[in-house]
Amino acid sequence: MPSSKHFRAFVALALAILPASLATAQQTGLLLVAHGATPAWNDRVRAVAREVRWPDGPVAVAFLMGSEAAHEGWSAGLRTLAAGGASGAVVVPVMVNSNGAHVRQIEFYAGLRAELPPSLAQHDHRDDGPVPALRLRVTPALDAAPELGAILLDGW
Repeated sequence: MPSSKHFRAFVALALAILPASLATAQQTGLLLVAHGATPAWNDRVRAVAREVRWPDGPVAVAFLMGSEAAHEGWSAGLRTLAAGGASGAVVVPVMVNSNGAHVRQIEFYAGLRAELPPSLAQHDHRDDGPVPALRLRVTPALDAAPELGAILLDGW
């Protein structure tokens, strides 16, 4: 399991590649979206989120899968940001590769794609509660960033 140090490096790298134009609005929240796994794994993602210094608005976490997705999923993450005063959000897929179905799932949730990826049609984990209409922008995942190689090598 990657360490908290790896998660912090991952989020720092994702924020470093964020185009400046995506974070210009006042009260722009930051939503870190992870796949979701065991509570112990998810706790590491939450620990990193608590360390993120995002001066433009509130920070929240959302999980796409796993037992915690029902109460800490996409919809809950957006509600947390809106409750913190955000009118928009930068969504960071805490994922290694932008080409996976889960990144397309995030893009669908953000309104950037017309349909949920077919492989995830049975895994739409948004809840039935109200979802605030925030302006959303999605960053790429880490992809071929050189820093990713260092993180993987350190973990290996």
